[in-house]
Amino acid sequence: MGNQRLDLVGLDDLRRKFFQSSPKDVEAQINTSTIFYKERMLRKIFELFSFTVPEEWDLDYFRQHLFLDGYVGVTDTAMGILALKCAASGYNVFERPTKLIYANPVLGNFDRTIGTDCEVIRLQYNWLGIVPILDKYAYLLAMCDSAVSVNLMNSKVAFIATAEGKAAAETIKTAYQQISEGNPFVCMSKDSVDSISWELLNVKNTFIGNDVSLLKQTIWNEFLTEIGIPNFNRDKRERMITDEVNANNTETAFSMSHWLETIRSGMDRSNKMFGLDLRVEVNPILEGGENNGDSSGSSDGGPGTAE
Repeated sequence: MGNQRLDLVGLDDLRRKFFQSSPKDVEAQINTSTIFYKERMLRKIFELFSFTVPEEWDLDYFRQHLFLDGYVGVTDTAMGILALKCAASGYNVFERPTKLIYANPVLGNFDRTIGTDCEVIRLQYNWLGIVPILDKYAYLLAMCDSAVSVNLMNSKVAFIATAEGKAAAETIKTAYQQISEGNPFVCMSKDSVDSISWELLNVKNTFIGNDVSLLKQTIWNEFLTEIGIPNFNRDKRERMITDEVNANNTETAFSMSHWLETIRSGMDRSNKMFGLDLRVEVNPILEGGENNGDSSGSSDGGPGTAE
């Protein structure tokens, strides 16, 4: 599993370098934290809707390709009516795809014509998935984790020592190592002590961990708003008035409505063509906000922290 994660990081890094803008701006980092947040946000997005699909369909497979790829193709196969990963091809007068190309490890390669022997269930108007959303917020959250890690490391250093000569420098390094390991009694020669000067640092003034933690919460709230989850009750820094709460609810409702409308449209066409009973509804828990109005915050503790 570890090697697979490293492969994904390398592939994503290569993709970004190939398609990067020029001149290049600040580059986001891809590491274990980035992958952690992408997976965590994807699970959050999966919770938005409740799907009703045939028992023989793999719901995780259906959601994964619908949200990440942006669409799935419903068609008749040797194994029955299935919703499968596919690629769009051909264009009509409105520059929309007219065919779907399937490449399945079991069913083989075949193509279908949209509206004739297959239908498409899309996530949004542009046939794209939510990968850009995951990338944007996962990169930002991972950079916050990196800032906290560096800041915590720096907070352990309360002084800087300068020494006259290499021998004195090695002596103080050895003494510091012994102190760090818990040795309660460290001896140094008087000459070594006299050749060393100390500069004390006020590490409290440079510790920004609390500020970064608040920033992470703000970024996570922006992500929740982007995907349609009310999150006003997460902000504990100040009380929000009723109009602000209603504005947040309205914004998140609009964020989700396009996805819901587009998915339902594809399901309706699939039901009509193949006699299915596909349905999608908003997760009932979201009707009262993510925490159903509980001001104590989410049980999952917000964005979390990756190791």
